[in-house]
Amino acid sequence: MDKTIPVPIEELLDVSLGIHIVPFPNLTKTREINAYLTNNLKSIYVDEYLFFNLEKPLRFTLAHEFGHFTLHHDIYSRNKPKDSADWIGFIEELSEIDRTILENEADNFAGLFLVPEKYLQKLFADSVERNKSLFIKACKGRPKSLVVNTFLKYIAEQLSNPFMVSPAVIEIRARNNGLLKQLYSIFPPG
Repeated sequence: MDKTIPVPIEELLDVSLGIHIVPFPNLTKTREINAYLTNNLKSIYVDEYLFFNLEKPLRFTLAHEFGHFTLHHDIYSRNKPKDSADWIGFIEELSEIDRTILENEADNFAGLFLVPEKYLQKLFADSVERNKSLFIKACKGRPKSLVVNTFLKYIAEQLSNPFMVSPAVIEIRARNNGLLKQLYSIFPPG
């Protein structure tokens, strides 16, 4: 596979952009957040346990914060939170709708960034082709949507390692890219 996959998110942030990734003890427990981008946009503080123990969620968290860096630069510039408490205070002052929009934008950015479309389409199609007979066998007498959703989970599990993301990220990306059509198209008639 191309050296682009998995996307080297830590290297990009630290080496290319000069954003330091700083493990911070009990961030999730004490602040109820996994990570935050500092007001000067130069550091991402990450829960220490996440940093040292959960590689796939860490990669998504870093890409999510990179999403904030890229998409919400103006919000950081205007509000300049001094520390995690200040940032949490600012976030809590946002309306639920605004907060949801910001977080969804960062999540979508992270998924798109870590699972580039051209690689997803190729690996998804390869996996469908490799597992086609298993899929067709599983279809007999079962509802299409049940089999398609189960098979999507199966494929997402397979593809999570090449991209180094959780299967849920692959599922969301596949749904958003219209890749379920491939599964429905091989469903036997009748």
